Amino acid sequence: GSLPKVVTAYGTVGMSAKAKRTMTAPTSAIVTDINVKPGAEVGRGAPLIKLGPSPGTTAAFTRAKAAVRAAQVLVHRMKDLLDQHLATRQQLVDAQKSASDAQATLGALKAEGAASPQTLHSPFKAIVTGVPATLGAIVTQGTPLVTLARPSGLVLNAGVVPEAATEIRSGQTVKVTPLGATSAISGKVTLRGAIVDPRTGLVSVEVALPTGSALPGQTAQAKIQIGTISGYVVPHEAILVNDSGESFVVQ
Repeated sequence: GSLPKVVTAYGTVGMSAKAKRTMTAPTSAIVTDINVKPGAEVGRGAPLIKLGPSPGTTAAFTRAKAAVRAAQVLVHRMKDLLDQHLATRQQLVDAQKSASDAQATLGALKAEGAASPQTLHSPFKAIVTGVPATLGAIVTQGTPLVTLARPSGLVLNAGVVPEAATEIRSGQTVKVTPLGATSAISGKVTLRGAIVDPRTGLVSVEVALPTGSALPGQTAQAKIQIGTISGYVVPHEAILVNDSGESFVVQ
């Protein structure tokens, strides 16, 4: 007969890197309201955080509007001068290009929310994993505000000793048991690291878990099936040891 050959590892339930998304500030702004907390479950389109234009953004928007008005005035003036043969067609083309550039700059600022307050919404159903933003803070473009993760990206991040890691492959079956649980969860190996973590001395292994099967942050045991062992299969109670320390099987 045969028995499964397993490697036992321990780790923490988390979210895969592919499932994570960081919502950042689209432009310089003031954080005026925060609608979520870490650990909250939100639906697609749920409001996350509200931003108001910062003093710098407001000033830039005002300058952009003034630049558009000035460029439009220049275009009209160049047209009048061209009709009077006091300007060249190239000067008119240059003025029109400046007006187009000014309008594009104004449009970009509007799209980034410089014209009015804006609310960032969740792009998908998610778990809020972090809220690095603070109420009243002035943030620059690209500043992380809220971090999200798809519930379908649940994984166990575990570590195994290097000697056992070489036999672990993607796709292998794993039985995961959260500490305190009485039943195991079926998972699959999705990643086996190629280096030893100098902090732990272990090789990282990522195991994909079914959606909703565990909570992020839980500690769990993983039994990774790396193959089978062939031989005679007998009950454990049938194996005895004699006075000389030799084992034998009672039939």
